[in-house]
Amino acid sequence: MPELARLSHDFVQPADQVWQAVVDPALRSQWFGDADLPMEEGAPARVSLPPRPFSGGDLQGTVVYVVPGRTVAADLSDGRLQDARLQLHVMAKGDGSSRFELVHRGLEDQPVWVYAGWWLRWRRRVDRLVKVVDSLS
Repeated sequence: MPELARLSHDFVQPADQVWQAVVDPALRSQWFGDADLPMEEGAPARVSLPPRPFSGGDLQGTVVYVVPGRTVAADLSDGRLQDARLQLHVMAKGDGSSRFELVHRGLEDQPVWVYAGWWLRWRRRVDRLVKVVDSLS
């Protein structure tokens, strides 16, 4: 099984506009759902998810690093996942557009159906992010 789920989207919008949707709690809640993801290293982090057979619901942990305007990463656990890291990246491209990536590490010991479930959850959130960023234009 792959060690990570990586989802991405290329935006025509600039990186600062996509980053705004990542860091602004009101905008983030529209695509990411109920989450506390402070842009401060060492801060507690929480992502609420509906309970599923492979997940106990809320993911809780700590923000491990922030690169302002670019990346936030948190180590999270739901009591079943060990050493899971969620990273949200925004990268500027040379033509003024940007790329967003969501990376979920720590899936290598999970069965394929667990990996697929996480991938689908995150895909839905990235699809909602596209709508939120498009609404800012």
